[in-house]
Amino acid sequence: MKKIFSILIFLFVMSSASALFASEASHQENQAPDLKLVFRLINFAIFAGVLGFVLKKPVADYFSKRSELLKEKIEANRASHQKALEEHQEIARKLKNIEQESRELLTSFHQDGIREKEKIIEQANSLVSQLREDAKKITESELKKAKEELKNIAIGLAVELAEKSVQRDITAEDEMNLAHNFVKGIDKVYD
Repeated sequence: MKKIFSILIFLFVMSSASALFASEASHQENQAPDLKLVFRLINFAIFAGVLGFVLKKPVADYFSKRSELLKEKIEANRASHQKALEEHQEIARKLKNIEQESRELLTSFHQDGIREKEKIIEQANSLVSQLREDAKKITESELKKAKEELKNIAIGLAVELAEKSVQRDITAEDEMNLAHNFVKGIDKVYD
């Protein structure tokens, strides 16, 4: 800030000197017009020289810093551009392969579905076989029970018919013989 202030003071002094030389030149009208031009050129040269001397370092520093800043920005932009280009290539590669990957994925899903279908059919066939075996066993068991039940019913009916037939055909004398034979059979058992 101090440098800028000193530069402004210097510029003010120089411009005042320029105005002073210009007013002096107007008082001396008898001088040749070329001499006025020479004084003005000398005044300008001094002004430009002092200005160049005073501003040389700040301007050089400014342009040097500006140059470094621009180099850094260019390098950062180059790196950013390179990264974006690599990302673009990666995305393009993925997009190129996505159709193939989707076909492979669909094929894989289809094959998994076929395997799962075969597994389900196999399980269903196994279950059907088991159900048939169970049904066969149950049928055989029920058929055996039914035969036993029919046999018992037939025996009961046969006994009932035999009793009725015996009751009709048996006489009192036959009853006596039966009772007598029964008692003899019991005596033999206990003897």
